[in-house]
Amino acid sequence: MNPPVRTPAVAGRFYPGDDESLRQTIRDFSNGASKGSHKQSVLAAISPHAGYVYSGAVAAETLEQIEIPETVVLLGPSHTGKGAPVALSTATWQMPMGDVPVNQEFAQDLLNESEITPFVLDPTLLKPHKDPDEYFRANGLEETKNLYKKVTKGILWLADRVLKKYKKDDPLSKQNAKDELLKLITFTSDAADISE
Repeated sequence: MNPPVRTPAVAGRFYPGDDESLRQTIRDFSNGASKGSHKQSVLAAISPHAGYVYSGAVAAETLEQIEIPETVVLLGPSHTGKGAPVALSTATWQMPMGDVPVNQEFAQDLLNESEITPFVLDPTLLKPHKDPDEYFRANGLEETKNLYKKVTKGILWLADRVLKKYKKDDPLSKQNAKDELLKLITFTSDAADISE
């Protein structure tokens, strides 16, 4: 099951939009940052995320001081204050330097532990906009509210994707679909998530 892909919202504006220019910009900021004698293992770090011209040096200064683990949780505010108060993206982040996958197992564990029912907004509904914030700025509050009425409970969205791959005439495909659906049911804490 392939997760959706989130295309870059501000590449070429907030940071360089091509691989080599972005790598060079990061190297320049990193070379200008203080190097600690020993990188610190931290539970959390706060780093700005404005355009690199404004925040790149501070972000590099922060990141050069810490050990970055294999799995990183990025927390950020809603720029508009509209929409869901909390959201979790399971989309692969497409970046100029390559795709950045989300740790799906960790994301699912986070949802299970938090008892949050995931909702999925099909990214194709946002087009031509890159993300919900951009959609809101272009279309206003009422249109954005209408858009959010089209979300699907996450478990149903995932089950739909499993069934779309299922080939009726192939016993192996049938068994794989059953296994994937069983796994989804096992990870769902609320039976209502499946019955709705």
